[in-house]
Amino acid sequence: MSPPKEEFAELRTLVNAWLDGSLSSEAAERLNTILANSRPARNFFREYAQLEANLHWNLASKSQVADLLDGEASGKLRPAALIAQQRLGMGDDDQFVRGYRRCAENEAHLQAWLQIYPRFRALAVLCIRSYSEQENATSHVVEQFVQAYDAASAAEEIWRHAFNVAQRVFASSHRLKLPSVIVEC
Repeated sequence: MSPPKEEFAELRTLVNAWLDGSLSSEAAERLNTILANSRPARNFFREYAQLEANLHWNLASKSQVADLLDGEASGKLRPAALIAQQRLGMGDDDQFVRGYRRCAENEAHLQAWLQIYPRFRALAVLCIRSYSEQENATSHVVEQFVQAYDAASAAEEIWRHAFNVAQRVFASSHRLKLPSVIVEC
């Protein structure tokens, strides 16, 4: 049973300020006090923050809302963007982010990229011993992928394109012949 809306009016205001990164130190103390003293308030806070993170996760790729959900507000990292980035797990990987931004116009391509990039990484790790060479190979594969990316192509074409790029890069620089079954992994 959810508590009356009036009971959490102050909490809602504090949570919104926290999510926007504009919470003052006095307001942060007040938020901590409310959360420490009320289990329903903690549940509300968790659900509200989760909703914000889910909205960011599901909608940030849409150009019309991407600016509204920008990860930075007045130079401060927004917690919702941080939550989404942590859930993603690869948000700190520059090569992943590069491909993600390139595919951002097309949701189907973004979904494909979330599966393609770990395969690029896995190929590098499984086929190359040196960490620096793994990084270089991954960077080169992503570079080739991004350069020849076509936002108008079908999702299946993105998969073919990714496989062809990986095949070219790994075959030329590491003398590897990749089986086509890798695409289906």
